[in-house]
Amino acid sequence: MCAALRIGAAYVFGTAVTAEYLGAMNGLGIWLQAAFNSFRTPLIFSATIMVVALTALLLTIISLAERLLLGPDDTIAFNDDGE
Repeated sequence: MCAALRIGAAYVFGTAVTAEYLGAMNGLGIWLQAAFNSFRTPLIFSATIMVVALTALLLTIISLAERLLLGPDDTIAFNDDGE
C-alpha cells in the first residue's frame, strides 16, 4: 500500500528542484542555479545535501506512518539454515 508513497517520496524533492531550476523565481532550484553560475561549489553541495536530507526525512515519516497504520511487518525471517 505504501510502496507508491515511498516511490513518490523518492522523486518529489528532486523533481521540485528541477522544476524550480527551469522556471521559478525563487526556491532551492534557483539557489542551486545561482551557486552554479557563480562557481560556489560549497553551496551546490549544500543544496544537494539538503535535497537528500529532505528525501530521507520524508521517507522516514512515511515508514513511521505505515508502521502506525498497518502495524509491524509480518514477514517471516529465515536464518541461514533455512529454518
